[in-house]
Amino acid sequence: MRLIERVREDRLAARKARDGERVTALGGLLAALEEAEKSGGGELSEQDEIALLRRERKRRDEAAASFREGGREDDARRACGRDRTDRPPTETPPSPTAREF
Repeated sequence: MRLIERVREDRLAARKARDGERVTALGGLLAALEEAEKSGGGELSEQDEIALLRRERKRRDEAAASFREGGREDDARRACGRDRTDRPPTETPPSPTAREF
């Protein structure tokens, strides 16, 4: 199963579960994947998917850091995802592979 299909399925499941934060996060990832496929002219390779996932994670981490600097901890939690709120900002999880999604 392609990563983009898996993200679509996960976003639908999150909608059904009424998990707004997850729907938002997966929607952003889906938009990035779709845009990359359109600009690249076709399906992304596994390496391209991994690079995109890393860019999106970095973008969310930077947004969370900006929110923290501004004293907006709730927004920082939303920006980085609730599963990452217990980690210090300098600790990064291992990079996922496309198959893990």
